[in-house]
Amino acid sequence: MKILTKQRLIIMGTDKKIEDIHLDYIKTLEKGHARLLQKYNIILSTMGKIGSGLKEVKDIISDTLSKVLKS
Repeated sequence: MKILTKQRLIIMGTDKKIEDIHLDYIKTLEKGHARLLQKYNIILSTMGKIGSGLKEVKDIISDTLSKVLKS
């Protein structure tokens, strides 16, 4: 059985604090990454809806111009 000196206990405590900080840092990065992905997906979805809307507008304008030019 090892006898832990006061100095060794302090080092062990410091190592534990560093490990805790590291784990907190990783958790924060994971949360931030998840939020960025969520926002990115919202942007992609919105861009798709805008693209569909613009295509509809283009089709309406094209149809209207065709009708006007025929008459």
